[in-house]
Amino acid sequence: MQKISVLSMFRDSESYIENALRQLDSLERETLGFSFEYFFYENDSEDNTVAILNEWLDNKEGFLISEQLGRPKFSQSSAAERQIIMTDYRTRLLSKCKPLSSSYSFLLDSDVSYGPNIINEYLDFLTEDVSMVTPNITQNIKCKMLTWAHNPFYLKEDRENWENNIPVSVQSAFGGCPLIKTDVLNKIHWATEGGCEHWHLCRMAREYGTVIVIPSIMASVEIEDQVFPYSDISG
Repeated sequence: MQKISVLSMFRDSESYIENALRQLDSLERETLGFSFEYFFYENDSEDNTVAILNEWLDNKEGFLISEQLGRPKFSQSSAAERQIIMTDYRTRLLSKCKPLSSSYSFLLDSDVSYGPNIINEYLDFLTEDVSMVTPNITQNIKCKMLTWAHNPFYLKEDRENWENNIPVSVQSAFGGCPLIKTDVLNKIHWATEGGCEHWHLCRMAREYGTVIVIPSIMASVEIEDQVFPYSDISG
């Protein structure tokens, strides 16, 4: 049986962690023909995040890395500092997991919502020439360029494909819950020079195949009350 690795990070996540874990339970039930392993990272949590994760992982394959680093939360960090800190967290997790032996890896931001069939939907697009597939994610962050956020592409062909639910090859995308071929993930890593840590990851992933955004596969992250379409795409 093929295997899927799930990599995710948490910090003071008690307010949404039960939903995150329920989604993973549903994902495992709906993704037939695959076993799952889970690799979680958390640091500096002051609530019950660690206890909840350890209890959930008790009958699962995988582990939790928990550290007390005394790091600031992002509200206390500059934009560049945030990217450096996030890169460090993602690297700490990935370095402990490698080499992964699964077929695919689900790189999950723990506060993202997605459908239970997302892996099944992804696999239809993860062809031999594609290294990573990413969703059309929505979020409620206010944007003065809402029209652009609905269709964030320069090329006419790309914009038309997006409008017609046709996947678009991009320089960089993440979307909170991409699926990447594990043999590719084993060869690459996150890095930053102050910009988004995903840019470097995608640049390396493109050495092994294209990175695509699939407009018909939806995910979302909700902050406060409202959600409107926004795609985490750069290039």
